[in-house]
Amino acid sequence: MVELRLVDLGKGRKLRYLVREIRASWSAAAQQIEWKGFDDEAYSTRVEALRNFESRKASRIGAGFGSMTLLD
Repeated sequence: MVELRLVDLGKGRKLRYLVREIRASWSAAAQQIEWKGFDDEAYSTRVEALRNFESRKASRIGAGFGSMTLLD
């Protein structure tokens, strides 16, 4: 599974927006999520971050990760 987040790090930061992709899988034997790692990219503007977020989202949907949950 893949979780994709767009995070606003707050005012006063040069690189204010973060696009975070977290990868994990379900272990049937252990009956829990096994975290595989994450990849972060920071951006100074929301427009840049949103463009990257949408690009990554489209790529993940194309790879078969079509079900998503959005958290606010």
